[in-house]
Amino acid sequence: MVKQISKWIFNSFLVLLLLTFVLAFLTTFQSQNQDPPSIFGFHLLNVLSGSMEPKVSPGDIIIVKNTDAIEENDVITFRDHQNNLVTHRVIDVIEESGTAHYETKGDANNTPDHILVTNEEIVGKLSFSIPKAGYMMDFLKGPFGIFTLSMIFLISIGYRPIKRLLSTEGKESKG
Repeated sequence: MVKQISKWIFNSFLVLLLLTFVLAFLTTFQSQNQDPPSIFGFHLLNVLSGSMEPKVSPGDIIIVKNTDAIEENDVITFRDHQNNLVTHRVIDVIEESGTAHYETKGDANNTPDHILVTNEEIVGKLSFSIPKAGYMMDFLKGPFGIFTLSMIFLISIGYRPIKRLLSTEGKESKG
């Protein structure tokens, strides 16, 4: 029974490690172009500033989903006029010529943003955040992180065959 539980834990760890490895590489390669990384329509973004504290903090990973249903008090990610990604709260929805424009403000900022956001500039609406996971993703994207993950993965895969080989050799030398 203990052997089955340890095998299940080991396999779960291996699957989790593989998913982390794939996610790190996927976001690294997707982030080479202008679009934010996307997995099944969800964008994974690393928070860089404290303008939305305490809701989200620097180093958090936020997951945003593209949607047309934006309302007052939603937290959205959009492209500003310098093409930077910004995540702020919608404080007002303004209809101009049948088109919705959104006034936004960071929770930690004293004043609203000076330019209204249009639907074309919106990347998505905040679904949830993972505190401090951005630091881990930055590490995994770097050369030392890739090396570390690769070594852990290779050791995990090679652990059982090496253990079997050593235990077989031990039995043969005794007999």
